[in-house]
Amino acid sequence: MPILYKPRSSAQLAFCLTFLMSLGVGAGWAQVSVLTQHNDNSRTGANLNEASLNTANVNVSTFGKLFSMPVDGFVFAQPLYLPNVNLPNSGAHNVLFVATAHDSVYAFDADTGAQLWQKSLGTAVPSSVIGTTNILIEVGIISTPVIDPSTYTLYVVAKTYENSVQIFRLHALDILQNGAEKLGGPIQIAAQYNGSAIPNDGAGHVQFVAAKHNQRAALTLVNGVLYVAFASHEDKTPYHGWVLAYNAANLQQLATYNTTPNGGEGGIWMSGQGLVADSNNNVYCLTGNSAQATENSLGDYGESFLKLGLCYNHRRFGKRAICSRFF
Repeated sequence: MPILYKPRSSAQLAFCLTFLMSLGVGAGWAQVSVLTQHNDNSRTGANLNEASLNTANVNVSTFGKLFSMPVDGFVFAQPLYLPNVNLPNSGAHNVLFVATAHDSVYAFDADTGAQLWQKSLGTAVPSSVIGTTNILIEVGIISTPVIDPSTYTLYVVAKTYENSVQIFRLHALDILQNGAEKLGGPIQIAAQYNGSAIPNDGAGHVQFVAAKHNQRAALTLVNGVLYVAFASHEDKTPYHGWVLAYNAANLQQLATYNTTPNGGEGGIWMSGQGLVADSNNNVYCLTGNSAQATENSLGDYGESFLKLGLCYNHRRFGKRAICSRFF
């Protein structure tokens, strides 16, 4: 599996992914796609079809470092893998995708380590601006992206620093065209939700403020809907847990959900895990601590296990909303 290490040289701000595999196995392992965090929307991390690796060939004689690929920042996101990708003017490649906190996405040939393309998504936010000590140097792409293999699209959320303003953008990158933006992207992430909590527009709507939020949970793609969840940086208030739903075909926002619309906190960071999905296209998440005065009342669900799904809400003028069920 890929691991990250920092070179001993302090003269360069560069990082390397070290690729490890069984040297005697060949390419048999390489045909299992890893399109989302922990392999599937159940987040099992399991490959139940493994037929090559065993205790006979995974040992000190046949398992070890093959090569290292330099990247431009820390890697918090899980690398993803798509086999047998036919790139124009390049042919078929087994491709490893790596996203960095420097707001870059890389595509590497997983068999040779050669860089196929690299896409910069903007200027990452200096950690000093946010005041975070948990994510050093800069905050850019922190969550694990997700890949739709039917359209060769990689969806990723990047935090950028633009004219001294922190902004989240949702990108849809074309895997076949060197990571070019597609579907009209990127789009700036914005949201509001009915409630009395702050920050508020004064008309009963809680506002999403990018500067107060950390997009750590892996992206989740379910039945053509992309779910993006948010928490905070070190509980720096005011913040909320948010789940935003987007149409994967055109990046239009479908619905929003706020875990603490009448209180505060209740972030969804999931230790970087993605939301779990079931066979009925519902998604599940865990929320963090929230304001004790309203917790588990008035629609505020901190420290809770939530089941969420898209529903048709006539009270919101016929628009779809994210409906919740508390466990």
